[in-house]
Amino acid sequence: MSKLLVISIDSMISEDVPLLLAMPALRRLGDRVAVARDLAPVYPALTYPCHVSILTGTYPDRHGIFQNDQFRWDESGDWLWWGDRVQAETMLDIARANGLTTGAVCWPVTCGSPIDYNLGEIWTTAPGQDEEALFARANSPAAMPIYRRHRHLLDGMRTPGLDLYAAQAARDILLEAAPDLMLVHFAYLDHQRHQNGVHSPALAPAFAFINDQLEHVLSALESAGVLDTYNVAFLGDHGQLDTHTVFYLNRLFQTEGLLQISQRRGMMAHAAACSAQIYLRDMEEAEARRRLLELKARYPQYIQAVYPSRTLAERDYVTGDFSFIVEACDGVAFSKQMGDGPLAEPVARPGLEWMHANHGHHPHKGPKPPLVLFGPDARQGVRRRGGSITDIAPTLMEIFGLAMPDADGRSLGLVRT
Repeated sequence: MSKLLVISIDSMISEDVPLLLAMPALRRLGDRVAVARDLAPVYPALTYPCHVSILTGTYPDRHGIFQNDQFRWDESGDWLWWGDRVQAETMLDIARANGLTTGAVCWPVTCGSPIDYNLGEIWTTAPGQDEEALFARANSPAAMPIYRRHRHLLDGMRTPGLDLYAAQAARDILLEAAPDLMLVHFAYLDHQRHQNGVHSPALAPAFAFINDQLEHVLSALESAGVLDTYNVAFLGDHGQLDTHTVFYLNRLFQTEGLLQISQRRGMMAHAAACSAQIYLRDMEEAEARRRLLELKARYPQYIQAVYPSRTLAERDYVTGDFSFIVEACDGVAFSKQMGDGPLAEPVARPGLEWMHANHGHHPHKGPKPPLVLFGPDARQGVRRRGGSITDIAPTLMEIFGLAMPDADGRSLGLVRT
């Protein structure tokens, strides 16, 4: 029976496909390949909502993940690491229900999930936190020896350490267990685009690094003698937009008397870089909308649009406990920082090195991710353009002859059936 290895290269866009196909590590995969380009991400175009949409074939209004991290009025919340937050059935759930073995390495929002070999994407957030206990809770018991073998490579959520760990751990799982369905997430390209820009020549070393990590992973298929049985899918989750200015929405709200943080009331922005979710406490939505539109008119170079929750639910299939989403103008990223300081700063300022490109934008903007499928079940020569990342799960599960009846997405027709 055919197997499937899914490799997510965070922030890979359709314009990167020629670079991907030219990587020496992929030569062993042969020429049976099918490609879908320009798949729209979900709103907001962030890593965690997008990866859950990829995994479930549903939009955020169904799967429940609409940010990377939790909103809190008093301080930054933890990231949404834990799989029990996902409210829709995943590819992994369906695979296990049908007797298939599963594995995942650093795939967002899968910590603690019932996966045979699971190494969750998570990190400690406080000095002195018990790292071993945290990872024991996040990872499956069968994968803990692999975590212990390679944890020296980890440096929190920072790359390249995170990707070095992911590649070595994925290699070990493939060599030791060769799961029927295996997922791996690499973050280095995303981080490098944040630092350098979407199409910067400085990204060349990042693509070389990715090739090296893919060599570790894909050579394991050869060493295990299972290369001919595996389909290998490469995908991105979202694109990025070049940024020249950071705008501090919460400082603006404080200046306007709209946010009293000591009392935890008013309106507060939970920034997603190119957009921000607006939370209210002790403020009527009608008054908040009036004030937001007033601020949009006064700062049109920074605020492009104000979307109320009803519009977002009906048009963009995203719901949550926020009341509005504010979309940034092209070239602008929002920050959730508060306190004294300027309302806007150029990204060239020291300390903003991670802001040269950003995401979290509306799905109609900017470059979009691809899906590239190699293997015995790929429809050789098929090329598609358009669709949604919610189409990925229904497409790939056709390799196993399994349907995802509750998915919002539909098959892209890349699999021989």
